[in-house]
Amino acid sequence: MKSKLATLILVSILIVNAQATVRTLSNIGGAQFGSMDAAITGSNAGDTIMVKNTNISYQIIDCDPAWNKAFCVIGIGFNPNVSVPKKVQMSYYEVCNSGASNSKFGLSAGGNGSKFYGLEFIVEVVAASNISNYTFEDCIFYAPVNFGGFSANGVTFKNCVFKGTGNDNLIISPAQQATIVITNCIFNGAVNGNNNVVSNVIFDHSIFLSTIGNPIANFQLTTFQNSIFMNTASLSSNTFNCIFNNNIAQLAATLPPSGNSGAANSVNVDPLFVNYTLGNLYNPSFSFKLQAASPAIGAGLGGSDIGIHNSNSTFNEAGEPVLAPIIRNMTVENSNVLNNGNVNVKIRSTKAR
Repeated sequence: MKSKLATLILVSILIVNAQATVRTLSNIGGAQFGSMDAAITGSNAGDTIMVKNTNISYQIIDCDPAWNKAFCVIGIGFNPNVSVPKKVQMSYYEVCNSGASNSKFGLSAGGNGSKFYGLEFIVEVVAASNISNYTFEDCIFYAPVNFGGFSANGVTFKNCVFKGTGNDNLIISPAQQATIVITNCIFNGAVNGNNNVVSNVIFDHSIFLSTIGNPIANFQLTTFQNSIFMNTASLSSNTFNCIFNNNIAQLAATLPPSGNSGAANSVNVDPLFVNYTLGNLYNPSFSFKLQAASPAIGAGLGGSDIGIHNSNSTFNEAGEPVLAPIIRNMTVENSNVLNNGNVNVKIRSTKAR
């Protein structure tokens, strides 16, 4: 019975994709694959993997080549609005190089073009080689994303939460070409540019909540726009030749910081979030939507709203991906089932909110 139910849950959220095969994965049974490694081995590049939310981490071997095929991986979101809010967690396991481990979720060039939606990364995410065209959308990161000494070209983060409270939430490579776009994201900690002088990085429509130190460090040739800085008046350190346009700082900060350029920034201005208390880091109970009287409304580039809830944004506090319907609740309508009998299940699902 459990197997039938798990299969039904997974099949009910499959999306039709004429270009690739849709695979199902569950580490509690009832799917085509029972582990992430099995799904990677048994699927073809370009396939979509629908992952059952279980709160039991899905693990990959944590040594090279790490994530080595281009897949579209879809979970339920980082704060799903469902009756039993279990999530899809990504991790690693220590089974390589005679037991030696780097304890990280690695990304390799073999996985170039991969797209991750609605997942929790509960360990550090690192580049194991030069990578390109990775997409992370509606994901949450509990540890740093660190590209180390490798190039990360065409990498996109959208509608993501970087929940780590340490110094660095996102670390780009120090001397490699890096084209990275971060849009509609929330940062608890700092972002670190590693003094990269060849990078092309854009932070757009994001929120920085760091309460310790500077939320921006060691950046050059980077654009920060349409974003909101809370909780600190000291916004950057060792950051030069960057562009700051149409940003808001809650406290009396200097915008743009010395050594940088920009226009249409506002400081010592309350953006008037619907529900947020100054001095706090990200919490799913907060709402970063703007009140009707917010000075951030229409103050961004092109008349957009500053912050994560601009008119073109698909950010939602549930972190639910928009690619597949979300099962809100499920009721088993017959409590007793004969051997080889049918299980009648009533499911309510809607699109992401």
